[in-house]
Parts: sequence; structure tokens; C-alpha cells
Amino acid sequence: MTITDRILGVALQHPVSNWQVINIEGEPIEVLPIAVGQQVFCSDGHPGWITHLLPNTDGSIGALVIQTRGWWRRKVVIPIDRVNHMDGADVYLSVTKNDLKKLPTYRPDHVLVAAVMQALWEDTLLRRTEYRQIHVEAKNGIAYLYGYVSSSSMRAGAEKAAYNADGVWKVVNHVAIDSEMQLSVSQAIANDPRTRNARIFVGVHNGFVTLTGLAPGLAARSAAQEQAAAIPRVRGVLNSIRVPGVEIDSENPRALQPVIGATIYATDIIIGSVDKVIVNPKNRLVTAVISNTVFPDSDQMGSNWLWNEHHYAKRSLIIPIEAVRRLTSTSIFLKEKGEVVADFNDFDAALYLPAPEDWEPPYPYKHTDILLAGHTETAH
Repeated sequence: MTITDRILGVALQHPVSNWQVINIEGEPIEVLPIAVGQQVFCSDGHPGWITHLLPNTDGSIGALVIQTRGWWRRKVVIPIDRVNHMDGADVYLSVTKNDLKKLPTYRPDHVLVAAVMQALWEDTLLRRTEYRQIHVEAKNGIAYLYGYVSSSSMRAGAEKAAYNADGVWKVVNHVAIDSEMQLSVSQAIANDPRTRNARIFVGVHNGFVTLTGLAPGLAARSAAQEQAAAIPRVRGVLNSIRVPGVEIDSENPRALQPVIGATIYATDIIIGSVDKVIVNPKNRLVTAVISNTVFPDSDQMGSNWLWNEHHYAKRSLIIPIEAVRRLTSTSIFLKEKGEVVADFNDFDAALYLPAPEDWEPPYPYKHTDILLAGHTETAH
């Protein structure tokens, strides 16, 4: 992860010297007594007053927003290190009024997300390659970039493009690099004595690792998958390593990641939405969806159940990932009709495990979004 600030080329004249020490639950901390409503002065005049205080990534105040006056009236984001000193309730900056024109405009978070996405789109190289793999969030003028790109130059390009969005004063870059991940996985497998006699090839695309080649036995095959799944930021491992004399299920696992809250469609009706997903910790792939569904009572099911008046019952259902035909960012389309889906197993919390706090869920999920597959396989 990298964090960079917008550079103005303006030197700080003097360090802020009016820190105050306060006690919170016996622990003394230093704070800068800046508040909304205070008047702000530059070295050459009075540009405006404070309207917002923007927290930094660690919770401290990283920037302030002032409402400027005059014909170029706007809300300007000013990094806290541009504060020279305070005199009573007045805040004095180490920049001129003209310097404020170079600083970003304050924008609400949702507007800033759209502005950053537009800036990424306007970068021709990103638009033709990695644009759809980058996710943007924004908070208090800080743009957070997530996702996966192919190389370090593409990662740097995404960060540079984000700064082109007016309103961004800091970028926190969480974007992972496929080529670096590929090297890490390859080195981990090569250093494992269990895979010494294996010939394994590693590919990585958008955070998903593909393993191919030949292993002398199932233990070596499993060891390669184990090493790949242990690398930070890996979304999932697709293991296609062959073992001589051993028949392995040829059906490739599916690298599908349903979005939490997405609407679920059978081929004939809407049946509910995604509540959580089940993840196999051995390969970090989603094996099933836990859905909040609504079906007619079972005794009313029949060939014409869609058209009859009947009572509905809420169910928490396990939908295997194999039943999914297609995904979008807002929807899941299944292969089966509602009648068939109604026969899937109900969710039983005793069969699944919560993810440990020290285990990183596959992107883009959080701990609250997933459960881990236990000793029982999902089935229907």
C-alpha cells in the first residue's frame, strides 16, 4: 500500500507551534485547536473560513476545508501542513491566496468517487486494459484504490490518474500487482520441499492464481495449492496440476464472486438476494451462496404455482456456485427454475465456520461477508 499527498511545491515557512495537550482517560495526547467556523488568513489576505475538518487515514486531522470569498468562491481542501500558526481563534496559512487556486475543490464522497472513475476512464491506457479491475472508494477527500493490475507501471498510472480528479488531496493505493503476486507464488512453491520434483507453472490474472503442470503425487499437488493460497491478496487458486496415474476431476473450479446484496434470479422468477458466501479456505474460492429467499409454501408448489394465490415463506438457502449461470455487479442468474431451487438445502450454521480474524478474506469480501466451508460439502 502506498499513500501520497498532492504536491504544491510550496515550502512550509514555520512548523505549527501551538499544539495543546489534553487528557483522555488518563492518556495525554496532543491536538491542534482548529474548529469549524474559524477565520483563515493567508500571508497576503483573508480568503475565507473553515467549513469542514477532514480526518486522515489514522484518525488525525489531515486537512481542512475553507469557503473562499470573492469571484472565485469555492470550497478548497488545504492539507494541515499548510497551517503556519494560530493567533487566538484565527488560523494563518503558509501559502498565498493565489496558491489556493492550485489546491483541490472539496467534494462529497459520492461525487469524488465518480470524479476519480472518470479520471481513470480518461487515461487511454487504463481504459483499454485495467480500468474495470480497479475499484474506487472515497472518504474526506481521500481516494482509496483497490483491485488488481498487471504491472507496477499500471498501478502508478492509476494513482497518477486519480490525482487528476479535482477534489482529491490524498490517494491510498491498495491496488495489487499480478506480476508481483506471480513471483511470490512461484518462489513459495519452489521453496517447498514437497514440490521439489514437480514441474509447475504459475499464472496470475486479476488476483486469481492458475496452477498447471505435473506433480509426482497428490501431496505435491496439494502443497502447491497450499502455498499459493497462503500468499497475501490472492483471490483464489485454480489448480489444474496433473498427477501421473491419478484421475482428477477435469471440471475446472469457477472463479465467481457474487456481490453481497445482489438480486438472485431463477430462470422464471426472482427468488431473493445474497446474504453471505461460503469460501473454501484451501483454495479461497467461493463454493456456495447463502441467500435470503422467498418461496410459496411447499404444499402449494406445482406446475401452475406462479399463477395461484398462495402464502409465501422466507428461507435461508444454500445455492452451490455450480448452479450459477452468470453474474453481474448487481445480479445472479441461475441455471434452474424456481421449483428446482426450492429443493436446495436450507442453511445450517452448524456446518460452517466463521473466518478467523487473522485470516484475510479474498478480495472484495470482508469477514462479515463470508463463512468457511467445514467438513460438510454443500449439496442439493
